Amino acid sequence: MGRTVRLPFCPTAADVVAPEGWHVSRIVDAYEQLPTGQRYDSKTVEIDGDVPVLDQSQEGVLGHHSGDPGVFASLDAPVVTFANHTCAMRVLTTPFSVIQNVFPLIGRPGICDTRFLYYATKGRQSTEEYKGHHPAWRNSYFAYPDLEMQRRIVEILQPFDDLIENNRRRVEVLEEMARAIYREWFVKFRYPGHGDVPMVDSALGPIPEGWHVGRVGSFGRIVTGATPSTKQPRYWGRHMIRHS
Repeated sequence: MGRTVRLPFCPTAADVVAPEGWHVSRIVDAYEQLPTGQRYDSKTVEIDGDVPVLDQSQEGVLGHHSGDPGVFASLDAPVVTFANHTCAMRVLTTPFSVIQNVFPLIGRPGICDTRFLYYATKGRQSTEEYKGHHPAWRNSYFAYPDLEMQRRIVEILQPFDDLIENNRRRVEVLEEMARAIYREWFVKFRYPGHGDVPMVDSALGPIPEGWHVGRVGSFGRIVTGATPSTKQPRYWGRHMIRHS
């Protein structure tokens, strides 16, 4: 469930369709909310640090800090987070801190497995309006089996999430490699064979001989998406370098 699968929103117990033998309760009765310690914001985070500070997006972090984490999590003791305005839910297995409106949760002992809580409740709340969704989500109803069955379900679903996460990280590595190549070739001009090409002066500074400086608008036209207005000199007035 790397992507949010839309599950039914059940404001009453009567709205829940559950297999025989499963329990029905409010979501809030199946978890415990953890204390967060200090809540961070854009003014109190750093670019680097030991502890990530989660924002309200599905995967992102606002920044880092080097103090004690607000929430401790591990592979053996995962923590689920719910974002109030985006309804994004995540499973964390390393220590972290949060911004305002990100709530760390664990399954209530003896009632709900933490990872099952994530799978069974993620996607049960709409984000069509920009407002606090946590009250409606936590007071809605869902169904769950006994703990043994919950853990068996998690054992089936978790490997798929692990595979999705591994692939996501591989994509991130490939994207960073592409950005690094771009910087080397088109910013620093250290492309293959650059040692044989002399640098010459231009309006933008030294560029390889045979390359030209021109305005973005002179390289073609945009045929998809919204075309920036020609009254936006910040776009059309910019210069680019191209090879002849």
